[in-house]
This record gives sequence, C-alpha cells and structure tokens, in this order.
Amino acid sequence: FPTRRSSDLINLASAAGTVGATLVALYLALRENMRHVDGTFIWEASTEYQPTLLVQNTSTRIIVIDSIEIKYRGKKVSIIRASDDNELAKYAIIEASQIKKIPINILYLDIEDLPNRKKRHCLEVIIKLRNGRRHTSRQKYSYDELLGLVFGQRLFSKD
Repeated sequence: FPTRRSSDLINLASAAGTVGATLVALYLALRENMRHVDGTFIWEASTEYQPTLLVQNTSTRIIVIDSIEIKYRGKKVSIIRASDDNELAKYAIIEASQIKKIPINILYLDIEDLPNRKKRHCLEVIIKLRNGRRHTSRQKYSYDELLGLVFGQRLFSKD
C-alpha cells in the first residue's frame, strides 16, 4: 500500500499533468486564430534585380503591416513604415493565405563596406504587424553578393 506521502506526490503529479494537458489543448485550439506571416527577399532578373520582399500571410485572418525593418550584420540598414511610405501602404493589408510582392527601394539600404567581403552575414527582414507582433526572416549574403545584386538592380533601373 502506498504511504500518505507517496499518495500526495501521485496526486500532485496527476494535477500538474492535467493542467499541462489543458494548456496544450487551449494553445492548439487558439493558434488557428493567430496571425502568421513569412517574408523572403528575392533579387532576380524577373524583378529587374529590384529587391523584392515576398510576404505570405499563412494565417486565416487578415494581417496589416506596420513596418518593415532590414538588418545586415545585426545593424539596421533600413526601416520602412506603412504610415510614412505610400508605396508600402499599398501593400500593407494582406488577406488570409495571400502572397504579395513588395518592392524595396535600394536607396533605403545603407550597407557599409566590409574588410572581408567574402564572409556571409545574415540579412534579416523583420515584419512588424499593427497588433505588435514581429516576424523575422533571415538569409545569408556576403558583401560582394549584395554589391552584385545592387549593381544588377542599377543596371536595370530606368533613371
């Protein structure tokens, strides 16, 4: 027969397991209502080497973008706010399961020259939604790769 002390431990473990199972079930039920967004930079000939942010709303609710922040090597190189930029304001509302291509003006990118131009560093795109949530996408580029992409975009520019 179990002693009173071991019986209390079994009851405590059972109660903790019940609370844990309830929290997991609640999270699983509510996560469909959460807003999810993925962002990826594309620089291709099809976009005339215009840095383009491909944003996908992977949730079942409408999302509204407040700002897009771009960092390279952990340093902020650009921030675009939907309230300040008419171009971004056109793309700020994304319906459920929709994908939008948001062009990014290279004049906004302030990337410093590096001594080791071949080393790849993280280019982060932080998409901040109006509800305050942040979603980050990361890709690695060397300084030379970024320079080539920006140079390619300037070749195609209509200025």
